[in-house]
Amino acid sequence: MRVVVLHDNPEWYAPIKQAFEQEGLQVEEWLADDTVVDVTSPPPDDVIVYNRTCASSHTRGRPRSLDQARTVLRWLEQHNVAVVNGLAALELENSKAWQYMIAQQYGLKVPRSLFTTLPTVHQIEKEFGKDTPFLIKPDRGGRGASVRMYQNVDDFRYDTSGLDSTTDDGIYRMEFVGDEYLYTSLAKPKTSCSFDPNMCPCDLPSSRFTILEDFHHPILQDCAHFLRQVGLDVAAFEVIFDSPGEGHVIDVNTVTGYNMAAEKKAGVEGGVKALAKYVASRAVSAKKNFETDY
Repeated sequence: MRVVVLHDNPEWYAPIKQAFEQEGLQVEEWLADDTVVDVTSPPPDDVIVYNRTCASSHTRGRPRSLDQARTVLRWLEQHNVAVVNGLAALELENSKAWQYMIAQQYGLKVPRSLFTTLPTVHQIEKEFGKDTPFLIKPDRGGRGASVRMYQNVDDFRYDTSGLDSTTDDGIYRMEFVGDEYLYTSLAKPKTSCSFDPNMCPCDLPSSRFTILEDFHHPILQDCAHFLRQVGLDVAAFEVIFDSPGEGHVIDVNTVTGYNMAAEKKAGVEGGVKALAKYVASRAVSAKKNFETDY
């Protein structure tokens, strides 16, 4: 049983391939926008596919990756090929609006959000007032691309750069693989008065990224419930907490990255290793089903 990794970033593929091979898996690479499929014929039936196509692919010169991955995944799922993080994950990865709608459906709180093709001073002032800090970000972004923060409507009106954030609390990130909760990390901004839109674990130094010991909060159960109901295998929930301590999900990242140095320092099982073990278990199940059918 081969494991196919459908992805858009060769830089991320290398450590995944290594971890999968250490689990004894035969790994094959499908780079999304280079993958050609004949949708009038069935796919190979001796494979399990791990989808890792990312919303930020367009920022790396691969603007067609998500569209092609969607076609590939539809083709695979139509023929009942086992897929880890399939279409449901891809559609969540592709749209913050869809994430927020589904998150609320399953009991997760999200920040109040307006989605529009053209944000205007009038819209923002009408809905949030003149002096409320706010973010503007694309529905499909990735790694903080095109995210801007404004302290009030006037800052937006004049598009001032280098604006300050309102908190130094940082972003909590809760990692899940399969039904297993791995750990929660905390990503901090550069300083208590700076706004950094890119809080990707892979890009942060150890001084700004910490894996928390003994983190407990009811939102973990809500996140696990969300995964099961939506049909996700792998995801990270990015959460901010208000002053009463209630968590608000700001992103569901289905192509999560891991800070291996922080994992090693904290003495926790690495996310890539946990992913490899999970995919290996799914491959065993897929092989049994394949042998039963034939």
